[in-house]
Amino acid sequence: MVGWGNRAWHHSRLQLIWPVLRYDVSGVAAAGTIMTGYAYGKKNKEELRIAGNTVYLIAIGSQVLFAVFFLIFHNQLPKIYTKDEVVISTASSLLLLAAYFS
Repeated sequence: MVGWGNRAWHHSRLQLIWPVLRYDVSGVAAAGTIMTGYAYGKKNKEELRIAGNTVYLIAIGSQVLFAVFFLIFHNQLPKIYTKDEVVISTASSLLLLAAYFS
């Protein structure tokens, strides 16, 4: 990246890679909306309840898994990308913040 120092580039990459992965679950939420829409259109209340509960459980379960993953590996994940201790310490604290928001 033009004009960015090496540390700034590593900070931005580490901030984007891991926390953004947890937002891929939004695809599951979109699929769940379609499932519940089909069930609602068929006027099938049991199927609607099952589809809604399934989406909630998948979304909540995946967010809990990502939070635990970030809590356990917040020091190791940045070391995959850089050896710079300043970047590693900053990224580790940012991953803890990402775990909190999961």
